[in-house]
Amino acid sequence: MCPEKRRVIVWPDPILEQSAKPVDHGERALVASTLAELHSWMISTGSSALAANQLGIPLRIIALRCPQAGTGNPPKFIDLINPEITKKSGQDRTEETCLSLPGAQLGITRFERIQVTALTSTFDQMTFVASGRFARAIQHSVDHLDGIMMIDRCSRLLAKTVLRNIHMFTD
Repeated sequence: MCPEKRRVIVWPDPILEQSAKPVDHGERALVASTLAELHSWMISTGSSALAANQLGIPLRIIALRCPQAGTGNPPKFIDLINPEITKKSGQDRTEETCLSLPGAQLGITRFERIQVTALTSTFDQMTFVASGRFARAIQHSVDHLDGIMMIDRCSRLLAKTVLRNIHMFTD
């Protein structure tokens, strides 16, 4: 399946450095179409998470994929609108990749456990606790919404090396 017209935005596009704007309750149709695009891209790329601004849509929306391994069912998605990380604890360092930094794989330190408050796709308020890989995916995606790339979370020297390699890869 080939996603519609948008492409995944890659570094050095300046939209990746901008904060996404909060979604208003009156934007339900826009939220629905954005989520449909996010889901389509995630299925086609195998991605576990995607922020709307990675498709050039500057809204505070992320979609997370929960694979239904071995069930033969399509993946389920957890959609978060205007997500906020309200509590955090513990730390863990693990390798991450990013569709917006093709070819990069970096060890990033993130919180092991987080509490998140967000709106659902039907604009109901929810608060939940996430840990492990799920918490990592949420933090990575919220960083995108805040204009923060994973290279912003590593040393300048490593970031320069990675960006130089990506630049050569994308030329």
